Amino acid sequence: MTPSRAARRKLNVILFAMCALFVALGGRLYFIQVLCHEEHRASCEEQTRTSISLPARRGDIVDRRGRRLVVSVPAYTVAANLQDVSDPVSTASILAPILKMPRAAIIDRLRRKARFVYLKRKVAVDAVRRIQALKAEGRKGRGRYVAGIHLLPDSRRSYVCGRSACHLLGFTRWYPERGDTGQEGAERALDSVLRGRPGKWELRRDGRCRKFGLVRERQVAPVPGHRVRLTLDLAIQRALEEQLENVGEEYRPESAFGLVMDPQSGRLLAMASWPDFDPNSPGDCVRGGRLNRTVTTVLEPGSTMKPVVAAIALEEGTHRPWTKVFCEKGAWQSRRGRTITDSHPYGWLSFSGLVIKSSNIGLAKVGRKLGPERLDRYCRAFGFGRATGLGLPGESGGILRPRRLWTGDSVLSIPFGHEISVTPLQLVSAYGALANGGTLYRPQMVERIEDAEGNLVQEFPPAALGRVISRKTSEEMREILEGVVQRGTGKRARLEKWSVGGKTGTARKLVRGRYSDRKHYSSFVAFAPVEKPRMVVLITVDEPKGAYYGGTVAAPRVAAVLRRGLTHLGVPASPVRPGRATLAAASRRDRNSRRGGRRRR
Repeated sequence: MTPSRAARRKLNVILFAMCALFVALGGRLYFIQVLCHEEHRASCEEQTRTSISLPARRGDIVDRRGRRLVVSVPAYTVAANLQDVSDPVSTASILAPILKMPRAAIIDRLRRKARFVYLKRKVAVDAVRRIQALKAEGRKGRGRYVAGIHLLPDSRRSYVCGRSACHLLGFTRWYPERGDTGQEGAERALDSVLRGRPGKWELRRDGRCRKFGLVRERQVAPVPGHRVRLTLDLAIQRALEEQLENVGEEYRPESAFGLVMDPQSGRLLAMASWPDFDPNSPGDCVRGGRLNRTVTTVLEPGSTMKPVVAAIALEEGTHRPWTKVFCEKGAWQSRRGRTITDSHPYGWLSFSGLVIKSSNIGLAKVGRKLGPERLDRYCRAFGFGRATGLGLPGESGGILRPRRLWTGDSVLSIPFGHEISVTPLQLVSAYGALANGGTLYRPQMVERIEDAEGNLVQEFPPAALGRVISRKTSEEMREILEGVVQRGTGKRARLEKWSVGGKTGTARKLVRGRYSDRKHYSSFVAFAPVEKPRMVVLITVDEPKGAYYGGTVAAPRVAAVLRRGLTHLGVPASPVRPGRATLAAASRRDRNSRRGGRRRR
């Protein structure tokens, strides 16, 4: 039967439409597969690839002699592919005792609406071996099988010496976006140097996100962090920590802290605070145990400020070591009506005797003669009122008010350590300048930075901030401070083999705006040997019980640190030479002063 004309027309239209459709499809395929080939190929590649970040090994920290303080040891991260975990309850029961995690916490993570979850990071190698053994037994059809559990290579921070140098070293914490990140101490201050650069693995995946095959051309190996060599000496550090622990047991203070510095370079040989903490488990510490008091505590220096003011007077020529000053028999009322007292009544004392006997009245008169302009200028030159620039987090700059805010009594108060607050680090730096010939150095905790192979990346030479006093003044101050240890308030710091110079400090604490009669900071700062000091040591004890004078509480501990440190450094013996010229003459005149020597007008 011959189709009608209308039917043929419909058939032609259908054939034309089909041909047009095939031409359009062909054109579209040509456009996609030829003209846009590279764009779509790249999109396909991106959709079928995934990457795994490879953490970089964090750099080691060593002491000045290369002894390891902090290292990164192998560890693993335990993760789960939830698509392969068929029984979360059973899996959690197996893993809980191995990972030392609550069973409920593991079940909660295994039931999350996700494809991949982390169960625990920084897992030790022994726990990993147990998991590997379970997986191997399960593959053989024996034992309990932990399906879907994966072990990813990682590392964890190990503080080799435990609590030793914990406040200087700090600790790290893991963050998902940044990995191991320094939280306190050198770990935080040098985080960018220690962290390294993470690597990356790229893998292919199918439509169900199952990974297979590495993309060889897109593998980036991690670059380990640099190794940091500190100026700290582990043997001296341990000596300081032992003395702080001993003073803590004997006097039961609120806290105690100390510093050891090389005055010839400003390099810190030891830094410690008590109580302390274990950086391997920083969460398990007593209240205030993680506080680095050597850089954060701000306190009135008390009598330890007197040698600084004495050095200013000698430098400016307002006094000489033999200049006589009348100390008013123990009590003196200033022109503004303020009464200043001494712990013992003295008459006439030589300028050297003011420091040796620690006379508040005598130093107040010295400060009055210096005047506010010179006193302010030199105090700032010694580094008070600003942070030292050591680099540790939380460092305070102390308190030294602008001169326009000084009162008429400020020139009387500052010379014996009132109306000024300093950090222990500032104080030990100032004494370093008194002892080394007059140069103030910036405190330094890093000696050099090396790459993972030990090649030098950066070295840090001593940074001199300028000369604050002359060599002659420094020599005179060393002689005066030696007299403090030989005949003054620091007798308990004397050593048999080496000459020692130092100063005690017993400062009353401010409690609710008033000076307390029961709460004190007891301090002693000393250097040895006097001829060419190799160590400056400061120990401060906060609220000791039973005794509170710095010469009683802190001086013997400083002497013990000096003895061990100088022996460790191999410093030749330099026994005390009696009758040094300047002090011998002055001391003879001061001998009877406390008993009311002849007053000169």
